[in-house]
Amino acid sequence: MKKIILSLSICVLFSSSLFPQVVNDFEGGDEDSYTSDCWEFNGVFFDDSNSIGTYAMSTGPLTDDAGVYSIITPWVDIPTNGVVSFKTGLINSNFGSDENNAKELSVFLLSEDSFTPLLLDEKYTTSELQDKSIQIPTTGLHRLQFVWYGKGSSNRAVLDDLSISGELSSDPCEEDITDSDGDTVPDDEDDYPDDPNKAYDNFYPGENSFNTLAYEDLWPSQGDYDFNDLVVDYRFNEITNANNAVVEIVAVFYVRAVGGSFDNGFAIQFDDLLPSDIAFVNGQAITGNLYNIDANGTEANQTKAVIPVFDSAENVINRVGGSMYNTIPTNGTGISDTITMVIGLSSPKAFVGYAPYNPFLIKNQQRNIEVHLADKVPTDLIDVELLGTNNDDSNPGLGKYYKNVNNLPWALDVASTFEYPIENADIIDAYLNFELWAQSNGTNFTDWYTNTTSEYRNSALIFQ
Repeated sequence: MKKIILSLSICVLFSSSLFPQVVNDFEGGDEDSYTSDCWEFNGVFFDDSNSIGTYAMSTGPLTDDAGVYSIITPWVDIPTNGVVSFKTGLINSNFGSDENNAKELSVFLLSEDSFTPLLLDEKYTTSELQDKSIQIPTTGLHRLQFVWYGKGSSNRAVLDDLSISGELSSDPCEEDITDSDGDTVPDDEDDYPDDPNKAYDNFYPGENSFNTLAYEDLWPSQGDYDFNDLVVDYRFNEITNANNAVVEIVAVFYVRAVGGSFDNGFAIQFDDLLPSDIAFVNGQAITGNLYNIDANGTEANQTKAVIPVFDSAENVINRVGGSMYNTIPTNGTGISDTITMVIGLSSPKAFVGYAPYNPFLIKNQQRNIEVHLADKVPTDLIDVELLGTNNDDSNPGLGKYYKNVNNLPWALDVASTFEYPIENADIIDAYLNFELWAQSNGTNFTDWYTNTTSEYRNSALIFQ
């Protein structure tokens, strides 16, 4: 039941009356009448004061320190075009929809092969009872997991009139299953069988693979445009608990190239996390004074959680000669230390953003000059007066950042181990369809970096 960070569409659906239905209106009124049929309840209770009939399921107060509330259904044999529908809402009068008072429901589809897509991740925008209907994107044996989170005021959420397309199937909950840490995840499915706070590894791009970030560091000027001023391979692992909430992030980085003369730093902004969401950070490669770092490992004076990785690439690379590192083939190839950074969260989170989140270069020890991926928002510490100057065509009002007038970026996130250009070789000359890909906002020539034919690349300009 491992979590794959994958959001699936929520659709307006046709009638599901053509299918057999597994229906639960929770009118049984007590937990024992359901757990024997393999329903699982975590922190929720039967409420007879805020329901459609006599009873509905209710969470406790959805506040920062309240923990996670969840319901897991028995196994259901889902047909084609299956649907799950239910009623949900908030109770208590002090409802608020701002970020500091948000209440959230996530619905996961649990399967026998450990694939766990996220069907719904939605914040409550009203305290009124709402009808929800979600198409189930697959067939076969599955369980549904409902998980609630919240912060701020003490609203509670309710769930009632749950209906799932399909038929109940025999359930392994009656078997003698070993669960050493008591987190409800069997040892043979638990990546952390002795830790009740952790259950699943969720690697991106994969347990044994890397993607690549490549930067030009002369922003807001275009520079030589060889995308080798800083080249960093990365892999992330979002470690989740039994409720598929993220409790820890492990990040691995390897510096493959430093083609510029600037002494650059590197950090990550988590656009969906606050500094207070971070409990600790271990493994940062920092020796200087580029960052003002708080006790939990985040950068001070930031609205969002910003985590420095290194203040200088020189802290981690091992040169073999020459002024450049792995950008001139005749200079030989150096190696980098591997940075393994562990980020602990202060409380479980249903969503922390999509890897690689918002990684950025800090130019030549000047903390107020940042280079981000295209359309990624800079941190609070950037000099905003630089946006839209020289070759940069950023327009915050339009959500456009770090692109020139032709949509060419200053940073790339490449879904493989990228073969970057050699020193002073413009990427447009090395990868012949890169410019057309960028100008189309990534629609055309999506294979600009994977196609090895002569119509796509000039191999003589690519570092091997």
